[in-house]
Amino acid sequence: MSHAADKIGAGPPPGDASTTGPKPIGVPEGYAAPVTRQVDRFARVGPFNANPYGTRPQRTITAGMPPRYFDGDDYLPATLSVEERAQLQRAMLAAGVYSKNDVVRFGLWDDVSRKAYRQVLELANGSGLSVGDALRSWSRAAPAAEETSTRAPLVTRVSNPADLARLADSVARKVIGRKADPAVVARLAREFQATQAAEQTAAYNMAESGGQIVESQDPQAFMADRIRKEYQVEAAANDAAEVGAEFFKLLDEVNKEIPFL
Repeated sequence: MSHAADKIGAGPPPGDASTTGPKPIGVPEGYAAPVTRQVDRFARVGPFNANPYGTRPQRTITAGMPPRYFDGDDYLPATLSVEERAQLQRAMLAAGVYSKNDVVRFGLWDDVSRKAYRQVLELANGSGLSVGDALRSWSRAAPAAEETSTRAPLVTRVSNPADLARLADSVARKVIGRKADPAVVARLAREFQATQAAEQTAAYNMAESGGQIVESQDPQAFMADRIRKEYQVEAAANDAAEVGAEFFKLLDEVNKEIPFL
């Protein structure tokens, strides 16, 4: 299971939800999924119940697991990084959660991915599973392919990080009037590479089943959008300065045409 799903899929501890709070996803209020597990037969372990062979007797119990995922939890992946969102989307695609005609935009948490993820949360609540276990269960239940074919392993091609760093610095000078911080540049380069790899992975996975994939952004547009978001105040100040410079330039041209008396 992906780290991204584990990160957001833990949910609140069972039983923490208020009856006046959000509704559980896919199950009625008060529902508890029957979960069977092995536990020690004795509540206490001491010299009176220890097994001389080094094992403790086990017993099977069935307990109710209250729902852990509620209305609104299907929006939570939008708070993850682009890389983590793409990782979760790839896990759902590999498990067969998406429909055949779904357009998967890796790194973008839109209605298609949110609705697919909500189905996973419904399965988790109904079965008393975590998100990771629900995805694994979904994958095991997926119908086997009618034919097996040998395919070359997936090889993804991403942009050179040095080229992306130079592009980010060039774009930053236009957007904020200076070079971006090195740590930000390195992170943006990784995020863009992740979108490229995710796009190629989706194309590879859909090569036999068919589907539609939206291409990732142009690298220059990607850097401009991300840098503007990262440095909102500086970007706004730089925009204002450019508007002022254009105004005085225009005013100077007017003065040349019509000199003041």
